[in-house]
Amino acid sequence: MFCRQEGLSSGMRRTVAVLIAGLIAACAQTGSVQQPGRVSYVQNGDAKLRVFVEGVDPRSCCCQGKRGPRDFDELAKQLVSAGYRVVRPEPRGFGESVGPVEGLTLRDNARDVASAIEKVGAAPL
Repeated sequence: MFCRQEGLSSGMRRTVAVLIAGLIAACAQTGSVQQPGRVSYVQNGDAKLRVFVEGVDPRSCCCQGKRGPRDFDELAKQLVSAGYRVVRPEPRGFGESVGPVEGLTLRDNARDVASAIEKVGAAPL
């Protein structure tokens, strides 16, 4: 997601900041270890999201793509090989993830990602 700052409202900048903070939190080291190749399901309001978790190291990296988690197959493979745990939430409307998509905002997307991070224990302690 690339946006010129002068074209964003203050509310949109806050939303982008929340999304970025969530992604940074997902990359923070934690004390929780997940099993490789695990699939979790996360409820966020009316949305139910499928989340792929790979790798076993407590350090995590969250990858969220516009077209689904498979956009990051190669990156995820490299991160897992380097010792990271990779969390890939499937966006609403893709695969088994469901929920309202009409009028979906960046804030909604950020909340979905934050829910996935919390569910798999990737949030900082």
